[in-house]
Amino acid sequence: MLAFLRWEAEEATDPRLLEEWQRYTFPMFADRVSSRLGESTCRIGKHQQWPAESRASAFIAQDATERRRVLLEADAEPQASRSLHGRRSAQ
Repeated sequence: MLAFLRWEAEEATDPRLLEEWQRYTFPMFADRVSSRLGESTCRIGKHQQWPAESRASAFIAQDATERRRVLLEADAEPQASRSLHGRRSAQ
């Protein structure tokens, strides 16, 4: 419904619907969303650090990236070059 009202206001030939959208429709929607979400640390100005920051830093670290690259390359090897035990066969 909200998207349709915005589209209708955008397509209107007179400013009445656009004014209604800007003055009533969108502000009422934003207030309703804000009240349903409740207090949030960022909306009230209390920044909180990202809880997964250390995990994300470990994931993008150079050694972790290299370990993943090696594993992906090993996984992408043709099956014919592996023995039955998962090791490379002598070529």
